[in-house]
Amino acid sequence: MRLPLAGSARWVSFFVIMTLCAACGGGNSAPESPEPTVSGAMLPADGELPGWSRATEPESYDADTLWEYINGQADFFIDYGFVRVDAAEYRHDQEAGSVVLEIYEMGRPQEAFGIFAAERTSNDRPFEVGSGAYLGTNVLGFWQGERYVKLTSFDESPAIEQLLIGLAEGVSSRIPNHGGGLETLSLFPEDGRIEASERFIPTNFLGQPYMTDAYRVDFTRDGEDVQLFIVDTGSPDEAQSDFDRLEAFYRQRGDGQMGEETTGDLPMLVVDGTSKIVVFQIEGHLGGAMARQNVDVCRAAAVELAVAMRR
Repeated sequence: MRLPLAGSARWVSFFVIMTLCAACGGGNSAPESPEPTVSGAMLPADGELPGWSRATEPESYDADTLWEYINGQADFFIDYGFVRVDAAEYRHDQEAGSVVLEIYEMGRPQEAFGIFAAERTSNDRPFEVGSGAYLGTNVLGFWQGERYVKLTSFDESPAIEQLLIGLAEGVSSRIPNHGGGLETLSLFPEDGRIEASERFIPTNFLGQPYMTDAYRVDFTRDGEDVQLFIVDTGSPDEAQSDFDRLEAFYRQRGDGQMGEETTGDLPMLVVDGTSKIVVFQIEGHLGGAMARQNVDVCRAAAVELAVAMRR
């Protein structure tokens, strides 16, 4: 059985399953839930999907009550624009085990992707459901529009995987698609890109609270790991302001050598300290690279990213 990892958002499914399974027993009935939102309506009704029955009544939580559902991880989801989660337990008529289905409604598609990307691991297999999916031995997650959907079972078998896939496809058909992927991710180069390393960081990128809506992808260059990033600032003026504030921060900190170089017509902030960081501005974006050892590799990777962004 795949257990959730301590200190990560994967704790969610463990507590969710235990909570929902407990709801199958006796005891006092829970208070009536409020009228479901669109997200709540996307949970399949009992018997709506062939072979599946709903074993528990749906549970719904918003940002004010999320801590009751995933205490310890609520702030993580709220940072990603969490709006609401609806969850219920389902059983298939061919299997004794059950599956917990969770539909998280986030504020924006990039935030749904961000939660999805944070939850998948290098051991998961990519799968085509929604706008992107990961598949493990007893868990399947995908994102689609503003929703992040997660299905979790305590059982592990090829049969369970097929049931998870079938249930995920049924749920996906109920969710508006909103056009699939994210445009900013397509700006990154493909050569040397590490599969499933894409991340979205909604705030506090590089430890700066004004650095929001950042995309980061891992690459290998000359045998070294390099992270490339693009920050969507909204306008050239905002991008220039963020660039200036970031330069002032590194100069004040005095972390190693730093300076501003020009590659072609593109000014680049180069920080050669404990971490190697190169940052540039192109229109309403900040872009750059981070590495641990070689600032020249970092600089070359940043130039490659700049060329890809200008195509």
